Amino acid sequence: MNDLRERLARVEDFVGMPQSDRAESLAVQGEQQARTITSLREALQELSRTMTERFEMVVRNVESLAVGVKDKLSDMETDVALPFDGKKGGESSGTMSGESDPTVKSKGCFTCGGPHMAKNCPSKVKLSAIFAAEAAREAAGVADDDEDVARTTALQIV
Repeated sequence: MNDLRERLARVEDFVGMPQSDRAESLAVQGEQQARTITSLREALQELSRTMTERFEMVVRNVESLAVGVKDKLSDMETDVALPFDGKKGGESSGTMSGESDPTVKSKGCFTCGGPHMAKNCPSKVKLSAIFAAEAAREAAGVADDDEDVARTTALQIV
C-alpha cells in the first residue's frame, strides 16, 4: 500500500503541482498558459502598432523639417547672393588668376573723394600745411595735452 502511495505521489508531482491540498492537472495548466500567451500576444501586437505609428509620425516630422530647411536654405542663398550684384555664391569680383585687370579705372581721390587722383588733389595743399604745422610743433617741443594723456601708462598714473 505504501508502494502505491509513493507511486501516486510521484505521478501527482510529475503531472501537476499541488495547490491548496489538491493537484492541478496538466490540462488546467495548459489552459492558463494559453490564456497568458494570448494576452501577451495581444500586448505585443498593441505595442507593435503603437511603435509603427510613432515611427511613421517621426518620419513625417523629419520630412517636413527637411522641406522647411531646404526652403530656408534657398532663401538664405538668395539673400547672400543679392549683395554681390547678382553673382552666385562662390564667385568673386576679381579675376581667378590673381592678375589685376588693366581696364579698371581709379575710383578717385582717397583723400577728398573727388574724381581726380590723390596726387592732383586740391586739398593736398591744406593737408600738407596741417602736417607741416604738427611737425613744427613737435620740433619746438610743444605737445598737445591729449597726446600726453594718450601716452600716459598705468605705471605713470600710480
